Amino acid sequence: MHYYLSTFIPGTFELVKRELIRLHPNTEVLTGDESQMTYKSEAEPSSIKQLRLFNNSFILIKSLTKMGANPIKTLVNQVTQDRSLARQLVQITKGHPRAVRVMFYEDNAGINVPTIIRDTVENYILKERSLKINRRLADVEVWITTRSNHSGFVVIRLTYFPASEKSLEAGQIKPQLAHLMCTLSEPTVFDRVLDPFSGYGSIPLERTYFKYKEIIASDSNPEVATTLEEKVTQQNKKITVIQQDAGTLEKTEDSSIDKIITDPPWGLYDKQLDTPILYEQFINQALRVLKPQGIMIILSAQKELLEKLIGAQKDKLILVDKYDVLVSGKKAAIYKTQKI
Repeated sequence: MHYYLSTFIPGTFELVKRELIRLHPNTEVLTGDESQMTYKSEAEPSSIKQLRLFNNSFILIKSLTKMGANPIKTLVNQVTQDRSLARQLVQITKGHPRAVRVMFYEDNAGINVPTIIRDTVENYILKERSLKINRRLADVEVWITTRSNHSGFVVIRLTYFPASEKSLEAGQIKPQLAHLMCTLSEPTVFDRVLDPFSGYGSIPLERTYFKYKEIIASDSNPEVATTLEEKVTQQNKKITVIQQDAGTLEKTEDSSIDKIITDPPWGLYDKQLDTPILYEQFINQALRVLKPQGIMIILSAQKELLEKLIGAQKDKLILVDKYDVLVSGKKAAIYKTQKI
């Protein structure tokens, strides 16, 4: 049995937990909050490393609570009293010479620590002949991190996904968020999937990690559609890219789509965008092209507007689930709806 810590999109704990246990049934979630969980599982680190629903995943070495006035020092003292961390590092590196870097965090922000604390950890690691310390370029990272709720962890980093939206284009959502939206759509091998606001293609590209019949990515902007088509070709993805207006979906036939998964413009910065009209037109067209019992997943910060429009279609559309999330510091929600 292995112990892990993973972080995820804030607000999606229940969705992530459900999907994790579905993929790895012999898994028990130990603790969790709005953005991270600890769990034990028979799944190997190589399997956890491949999971796209997490922002980042770690092997959990130590987990402590109520650590007193100097929590970093407490964690360091605890982890260096036995060889658990050293054994895990040797196992991960398979006994080959590897460079290790030790990182210190408080509430996900990197911090400097007294030299004596850093030396204590690094000298502990150097007792293993196959390990060396490199503070700039390392093969493996050890994180010693504390949180404002007085919990603390010593972990070994498994994944290296970008932690910040700064690595994305303006308006582009993280692949992990797109993955959770695809998961929520109940993907099947028979799905014809449409994203009518495809933009940079985060959702259509992520949907290719699941089985499908056809993925259609459309956008009203011809330059955006062309750029996405080039990206799809470069990545050798089987996605149909078309230019069409989300308010008319003129190139999509009635009752031809099984799933719509999309992130429409939020209208927070573009003052020329008439968001209420756009959303109303889109919902009407979505109901036209969706098959009976078809599922639609929508991410938006326009929660009041979207809920009003969904409610106005209660004889045609039902709200199945909702997840309040935080995206680039903005309060938003993922809506799962189904056509009656």
